[in-house]
Amino acid sequence: MKFRSLIILLGVIILTAGCRFDSGMLIEPNKRESNTNRIDNPQLAKLILTPKRERLRVARDPFKPLVMKSGKSVTVAAPKVEMKVQYLGTLKVSDQNKALLRVNGKKGFYVTGDKIQGYTINNIDTDQLILTQDDQKLKIKRSDD
Repeated sequence: MKFRSLIILLGVIILTAGCRFDSGMLIEPNKRESNTNRIDNPQLAKLILTPKRERLRVARDPFKPLVMKSGKSVTVAAPKVEMKVQYLGTLKVSDQNKALLRVNGKKGFYVTGDKIQGYTINNIDTDQLILTQDDQKLKIKRSDD
């Protein structure tokens, strides 16, 4: 019995102490391999590292001063912004119509008198919407989407 307990004790000591010999399985810290694979392709490198060139859009002459030497300011027309308005439907609350619009991708409810990028909502009907800006009138028909 003492012999059996001695063998068990020796086995426990060996198992908890670990191995003392180098089996070649251990990797030294300075010889570790990186997880990324290296790709040697100059065309791919050019494609990744070369930035896209975008065309520069200028709304006004950058060399023309905004304020003249005499102190008069120069009026510059605002750049045209494409407005995407989609008339989706109406909601009648008491005696007021509210228009459900998608303006540049965002949905919302609008009432008569609200402004959308410089245009004022003049009239809301069940099948069309009338926007005004200065002397311009813009009619937008209700879409089925």
